[in-house]
Amino acid sequence: MSKKKLLESLSGLTKRQVEILFEELAKLDFLEPLDNEASASLSKSRRDYQKAYYGRCWKSEKKRSAFDFLRVWHNAAIWDKESGKPRKDSDRLRLLTPLLNVLPTCENPNRFDAEFFKGLMEAMQILNDRIYNSKNPNMGSGDGDVRKWLLEYKARMDEPVGPPSELFVSKFHLPSARYTVRELNQQFVSKFHSISDKKLHEKLHELDIPHKDEPRGKASPKYGTVLNLPTVRRKKGKF
Repeated sequence: MSKKKLLESLSGLTKRQVEILFEELAKLDFLEPLDNEASASLSKSRRDYQKAYYGRCWKSEKKRSAFDFLRVWHNAAIWDKESGKPRKDSDRLRLLTPLLNVLPTCENPNRFDAEFFKGLMEAMQILNDRIYNSKNPNMGSGDGDVRKWLLEYKARMDEPVGPPSELFVSKFHLPSARYTVRELNQQFVSKFHSISDKKLHEKLHELDIPHKDEPRGKASPKYGTVLNLPTVRRKKGKF
């Protein structure tokens, strides 16, 4: 997609809506349904993203479903607020389908999916903690989990066809190119999460996310810095 076409398609959206949109695109890359053969050889990146996305709910299918329901509902509420146009009641009711499917009905009055509701409570706690602990809870979905954000950044880097990286940075503040650890932290990660360059470097390697090496010599950002060494006191008099 060309830069012009992308700008036209996103021009009517707010910055936060765009951030949510690209979170959802990354989710499709990592969490789309797989056949049995593909599931057996689930890539490390997919597994890492499941753990980051769902937190402690990731091992249970019912809890993941509850987590998905809550996140979709939450993102829809943010989207409606950003657009200033509340969706129709029929559309809101459609969003409740996963919840209605685990409640008792006249056909099955004894249906109580305890694991789903346990997962829903855990999902509420996870998302609440992530939003509360984020330095910028108004960024995208508000989920400030740094591992999730880094893997979504990796998905944008891995995309073979896409808009120029400068578009993401200048207009939407969404990096899609390689940066040094220092640049990535100063320009992006530090805006929502406090982490040292060393810890961030460790997470990038842990998640198999490539980065540029820091320039050396005169090009190094540390070149020319003066060490504040203690003053050496000279002895007076004869030796």
